[in-house]
Amino acid sequence: MYFDIDKLNNNLVLSVYRKVFYKEKTMNIFYFDKCPVQAARAQPDKMLVKMPLETAQMLCTAHRELDGDEYADKVGLYKAAYKNHPCTIWARETSKNYEWLLRHFLALGDEYAFRYSKKHKSVNDLYILLSQLPWNMPLNAMTPIAQAMPDEYKDEDPVKAYRNYCIAEKTYAKWEKGREKPEWWV
Repeated sequence: MYFDIDKLNNNLVLSVYRKVFYKEKTMNIFYFDKCPVQAARAQPDKMLVKMPLETAQMLCTAHRELDGDEYADKVGLYKAAYKNHPCTIWARETSKNYEWLLRHFLALGDEYAFRYSKKHKSVNDLYILLSQLPWNMPLNAMTPIAQAMPDEYKDEDPVKAYRNYCIAEKTYAKWEKGREKPEWWV
């Protein structure tokens, strides 16, 4: 490289730099519907392949952040991942957030099995372990879901925000594995 990374103080430039040169991975919860099952069914085929793993990482990270690593290591939960990502923080904020994400995780597994005629490894390996709330989870109502997307798509209605974001940005989206494209996807 012929430039000094320390001089890159523009967050946008730095973000693009990380994604291009370091292949920075991101995660999300594609909240296409308030119902976790319907949100899972709306996933495009390509996203459906990766979303159970990302969701498992968020749920496992909730356990590790709230209860420590000893139990998590003993039972074989995934290592903590993206613990400061807005969606991962949201997942561990309240019991109802965690429960929504758990139901979504299980629905993603069911949808994956429906479309690909096999079980997703993350769901198969972790569904029983993750069905237990972290012991130190605050028992509170669901909070507004994190909107991990460019500001131009954010909306008071997170369902609308995630739908608009994905329609505009996920141009690869296809439904060719036995599920019709959602009617809202134009």
